[in-house]
Amino acid sequence: MYRTITIFSLFASLVCYNSLLAQILPMQEAMLPEAVEYYRNGEQYLLEKDYRKALRSFNRCLKVQPGLSAAHRGLGISYSLLNDFDNAMLHYEIIVESDSMLSRALYYELGDTYYKAGMFKKALVYFRKFQDLQKEELEDFGLHGEREIEREKEYLEKISHNLRACQVSLDSLNFGKITNITNLGSTVNTVGDEYFPFVSNDQKMLFFTHRKNSREDENLFYSTASNSGRWRNRSPFKFFNTPAQEGRFTMVRDGKKMFFTICEKEGLLGICDIWEGVIEDGEISEIQSLGRPVNSANWESQVSVSCDGSQLFFASNRGNANKDNSDIWYSTKQPDGSWGSPVKLGPHINTPGAEEAPFLTNDGKTLYFSSSHVGFGGSDIFMSWLDEETGDWSHPINVGQPLNSPHNESGFFLCADGKTGYFASDRPNGGLGVDLDIYKFELDEQLFSDPITFVEGYVRDSVYEITVEATIGVKGLDSIRTDKNGRFFLCLPANSTLDVTLDLANYDHYENVFAIPEWDNKGFYNVDLLINPIYSLVEYESGDTTVIEEKKEKVKEEKDKETIIRTERTKTEQYSHTVYFKFDSYELKPNESGKISDFISELEAKNITRVEIIGYADDIGPDTYNLKLSEERAKRLALFLMEKKDLEVDQIYLEGRGEIRDDKPKDLNRKVDIKIYTEE
Repeated sequence: MYRTITIFSLFASLVCYNSLLAQILPMQEAMLPEAVEYYRNGEQYLLEKDYRKALRSFNRCLKVQPGLSAAHRGLGISYSLLNDFDNAMLHYEIIVESDSMLSRALYYELGDTYYKAGMFKKALVYFRKFQDLQKEELEDFGLHGEREIEREKEYLEKISHNLRACQVSLDSLNFGKITNITNLGSTVNTVGDEYFPFVSNDQKMLFFTHRKNSREDENLFYSTASNSGRWRNRSPFKFFNTPAQEGRFTMVRDGKKMFFTICEKEGLLGICDIWEGVIEDGEISEIQSLGRPVNSANWESQVSVSCDGSQLFFASNRGNANKDNSDIWYSTKQPDGSWGSPVKLGPHINTPGAEEAPFLTNDGKTLYFSSSHVGFGGSDIFMSWLDEETGDWSHPINVGQPLNSPHNESGFFLCADGKTGYFASDRPNGGLGVDLDIYKFELDEQLFSDPITFVEGYVRDSVYEITVEATIGVKGLDSIRTDKNGRFFLCLPANSTLDVTLDLANYDHYENVFAIPEWDNKGFYNVDLLINPIYSLVEYESGDTTVIEEKKEKVKEEKDKETIIRTERTKTEQYSHTVYFKFDSYELKPNESGKISDFISELEAKNITRVEIIGYADDIGPDTYNLKLSEERAKRLALFLMEKKDLEVDQIYLEGRGEIRDDKPKDLNRKVDIKIYTEE
């Protein structure tokens, strides 16, 4: 049925020579009469589902008129319907190379062909190209673009699912390529149980749960990595473990907030409850239960937390007649800091069996968990991905061998690098006993997810460099509150920007835009918000803080005096450069990249104090679109400069000013102006 509808939609309107030229061959020379006849025959055979006769007709058309894009497209469709994807791709590629602007829909169809052929990376390239071409004007594709509007709408509804399907398929292939799964050895594992691994961002600390045997209580342990990368002898958390059970440990990626499970202790709501705490220098403090509604009179455990700490995923047997079977639930942090009522993940994830040990990737779009429903062994590791449009999780995929085995696997954890992972298994081959051990694996390539950068920042008084507690406005996000030390943490998309504003009593209004690059996340990407005091000065004497209230006029007088002195003892210079872009593009042209590098090389020995990057666009198209385009151009320049020159983040100012309306040639207004200020 799908193929019949697709072919009909493609060819039903091709009923005469003129409409054929309008839809298939815009801006090309007219078809030769003999070629038209062969082409019409091929079209008719397609409608009759006689795909081999269609092939013969389209090939004859090409012999009469070589290079005809319409005939190549007909061949591509015919081969695809015969499941001959190699030849289908060949003819689609010929069209793309000869006339890249013939059709946007063609890129989707080529991506779909690569996907069906199992070539998922190439499929991603063409699916994304189809998305990118949506930014182009419809008129650039001639009448052909208008004729394909309805088909494109259908493709656009499917594209997010197709992209995720490619990514998940690649992830599945990556798991199957694992050749080296390593037991962590006797410094971590014992003849008892070790499970639920969690590794710090820098991969220097391993946290896990240990139990001597099924009759003993669970405790939290940790190990540190040596310079060679081997894990040292495990140690229990001092002053934390008790005769009660302390279960799975997990942390927010900020390295401060932690969550864990406590069982069979007085004062709990159920058998096991989820608790939280703060960890610093190996010591855990501010320990408290999450309380209701996350915890209940049932069993709650095995928590996983989103990158920024705004969502909790955990296992619970609430609502189950069989208390031995658990499901995966999640709760979202509310604006007041409390946790919302837990929501049970749908039937795609939860089954009549036991689902446990969830793990959420940094981008929040892929969920790993263990399940006892049909797999390779008693408990296997599965993966599911989020449909962002519907909010539903997909049918899970078993990650397969060699991660899963005929035995039990659980506690999947993926490090911040997206390549190094850990899990627990009781497989006898390679284990130290008959119980669970922790294993490590390495992937050849990173698992697909949207790259996330861990951003740590501080609000600081620019005069006395002390930290200040504040509420920060963030464009596109809810406002965030620093801790008492002026610290904040965000998980942001790589190659994006952080646009912040801050209004605080006794300080000037503050606003800035920071470029956020792709980061390895073994350390935080740091930004500082330096705010200028207005009415009060702060002095430090013997560790005590004294606030000296001064009149606004005197403060201004002191600031003016400081500026005069600073100007007298320093020499300020300004360097300018302009970068030009293609129409409707924010990608750097190769020749412009070289010019910027030459410009920067002249400033290697300079003390750069400030960089201003101002983007512009021409006046073709809507004002709002041009404003966005000018911002994207400025962002791209900022990221390029940060890669080429070691600049402090707070030295860069970004702005997109939108379109320029003047009498100059329009290509001169597709630009970014760079101003760099230096001091000696």
